[in-house]
Parts: sequence; structure tokens; C-alpha cells
Amino acid sequence: VDDLRNRVEAVAGAGASAGLVADLRTRIDTLAATGAETRRLNDSVAKLADQLAAVTAKFETPRARLAGLIDGFAIFFGEGERPLNEAPAAARLAAIADLIKARDLGIRVVGHADATGSAAQNQLLSRRRAEFVADLLVAKGVDRSKIVVAARSASFLIAEQPSARERNRRVTLENLFEDEVYP
Repeated sequence: VDDLRNRVEAVAGAGASAGLVADLRTRIDTLAATGAETRRLNDSVAKLADQLAAVTAKFETPRARLAGLIDGFAIFFGEGERPLNEAPAAARLAAIADLIKARDLGIRVVGHADATGSAAQNQLLSRRRAEFVADLLVAKGVDRSKIVVAARSASFLIAEQPSARERNRRVTLENLFEDEVYP
């Protein structure tokens, strides 16, 4: 930019028209301002990239990847202890098992029941369902000590209508709390 200013001044000294010189000076000033703005924007982009990298690193932890695998995932059961969707769940359980085995992670396997039986029956059935899924994870190589089994019976219904009761008969998976100790 300084070189251009010197050249315009040389042209002005050589007798170029005042209008042309003023126009060239304005263009150079605009170019200089644009360059400064570009540098400022580049600095801002670099800072944002650093912030994005920090946030991304936080969400790319093994714990966060496990959360992504288990979020919204459930294995649904019929009225007994056998799952309705064991085959489709196998691939997801394999990925979950691989992550748990590769990292120092644990998982909570939570059984649920519908509200049709007695509280004691539902508690027992929800525990058996959770144990069934825990056994599937163990069969895939997960150390049993990394699995916490919980039975919530009919405490957390997701469907109230009788025609949708089977949605309550499920096993879900949860990340353990950060300082939670394996059993």
C-alpha cells in the first residue's frame, strides 16, 4: 500500500489531473482499510477455530461417544424376558461393547416394565430384562465389573395407552456418573 501511495504522489508531481490523483488516493485508502479488515477477520476466524477445536475435543471424548450411542436407544421386550428386537440391537450393542472395552468406561443397564403386574413382579421382571442385556454385553467381551444393573419397574412409563404398553417393556442404557464407582 505504501508503494502505491508513493507512486500516486509521483504521478501527482508529474502533473496528473487532481481528480485522477484524488480517485487513486481514495482507492488506495479503501484497499488499506480492506486489508486491515481482512486481517482482523482472519484473526477472528483463527480464534473461532481454536474455540471450535476446544468444544469439539470435549464432545469427542469416549464418554461423549458412548452417550451418542446410547441416546434414544432401547431394547423392547414382549411380556416376558425375551427382547422383541434382539437382532437389530446386536450391532448397536457390539459398538457399545467395543467402546466400553477400549476405554475405562462403565455403563448402567436399566430394566423397565409396564404397569400390568404387581409391583414385586414388575421389579423382578425389569431386573431380569436388564440382566439379559448385561449378559449380552458380557458375551461381547465387556468386563462384568463395568456394568451396573438397575431395575426401575414401572416407574418411568413412556406410554400410558393399553395399546402401547409394550413400549414400557424395555431396557435402556445410561452413562455412569463421572465419579460413580463400579459395583
